[in-house]
Amino acid sequence: MPGVIVSLTPEDPDNRWGGSGETNASGVATVLTAGKYPGLAPGKYSVVLMKFESVDTGRLDEEGLKIFESISLLPKEYTDYAKPPFQLEMEASALAETFQLEK
Repeated sequence: MPGVIVSLTPEDPDNRWGGSGETNASGVATVLTAGKYPGLAPGKYSVVLMKFESVDTGRLDEEGLKIFESISLLPKEYTDYAKPPFQLEMEASALAETFQLEK
């Protein structure tokens, strides 16, 4: 699924460096730490997935510009930071992980 934001939060409180990436047309995301460094530090991470769509609300702001609202295209079970749906353990070398979403 393209356009999904993959967000990884470290489970170790001493690791302050989470990462994220966005899936391409093939559904593959390259994760960057702090938005610019390729990969992640070794450790365990909680993973949530997000995909949004902007929808025209049909309203205008004070300047007459259209107001858009972002709606989530994924169910709450994939987007909940309090109960992350996936975990990942990053080793010292490169890792490829596949997450399957159910409809």
